[in-house]
Parts: sequence; C-alpha cells; structure tokens
Amino acid sequence: MDKNIGSIWIAVMEMIDFFYLKTLKLKFLDGVLYEDNLFGTLLFLNTKNIYVIDKKFYNNRIRANSTMCHDNNATFQSLAPFFRVLSSNFSDPYKAREYIKLYSWTCMTFKLLLVYLTSVDNKKILKRIKFFLYSYKYILSNNIVLNEDPWGARDKINIINTFLGNKISETNNAISNFHS
Repeated sequence: MDKNIGSIWIAVMEMIDFFYLKTLKLKFLDGVLYEDNLFGTLLFLNTKNIYVIDKKFYNNRIRANSTMCHDNNATFQSLAPFFRVLSSNFSDPYKAREYIKLYSWTCMTFKLLLVYLTSVDNKKILKRIKFFLYSYKYILSNNIVLNEDPWGARDKINIINTFLGNKISETNNAISNFHS
C-alpha cells in the first residue's frame, strides 16, 4: 500500500462487476456523509484486480446543497435534507455540519472496526483493514469536538478507542509501523 493513501474515495465513474459486488454484499452506509469513502475502501480491500484509465472523461461540478459543498455560509437549508433534523439540536448550522462530519467518520470507523473483528480468518485482509482503521481513527480524532451528541457518537467513539487506543501518537505509530 502506498504510504500516502489513508482512504479511498470513489464518488463517480467506476465500473464494477455487479455480480462481484453482490457476492461481497457491499452497500453504501446510510445516513452519513462521505459514504463513498467507506464503500470504496471496503471494495478495494476485497478486490484482486484494479485497472485505472488515466484519462479525463467528465467534468465534475458541485451542486448547491451538495454534501460536499464546503462554503462558510452554512444554513440548515444548505444541509442535506436528511440532516436538517439537527436544527432542533443545534442553533448554529455550522456546528450542526461539524457534528455531521464527526458522526459520519465515527459511523464509518465503527463499521470498519466491525469488518475487522469479523475478518479474523483472513490474515491478508486483516493487515490492510488495520491500516485503514488507524487512518480513519486519525481523521476521526482530528474532528472530535463534541459538545452536543444527539445521535450518540460518543458511545461508538468509546468502543473505537477501546479497540484502537486513545492517543494520536499511537495512531501515528501504527500507521508508520504498517509501512516498515
């Protein structure tokens, strides 16, 4: 694995064998931002062959109210519709958006941890998953600002920390040790 890859984003333009996808029972995680990141990471962890065409086939644009829209003029209307319910928990839409990011990384890290714990028979994939787990935890730990927790992210973070340790230095060492 390349030292600079901590996660895999596959938002558009992938060609995936649908029958292979069905054998993996792989689906997008509902109710989170960046669901394509976890999907891509899990797909590539299980894939034997990948071919990349180094040619531009499309122009990507970010539409209004996109989950990837990162303007500083956050309003509850600019949040994805399924996140607008947070307006009853947060008076500031920017804080709601930051919570959504934290919650999303928490759920994805937790899901990856569950995959790791259920893959104990496959030693090859365990090493790869462990690398991504520590990369996800690093991203998660850089996003932790948890004054309000309406969806219970704290409980999942505590479980993640129990399995992966609580310190950033441990996470950085794990990523470094993976490559040595």
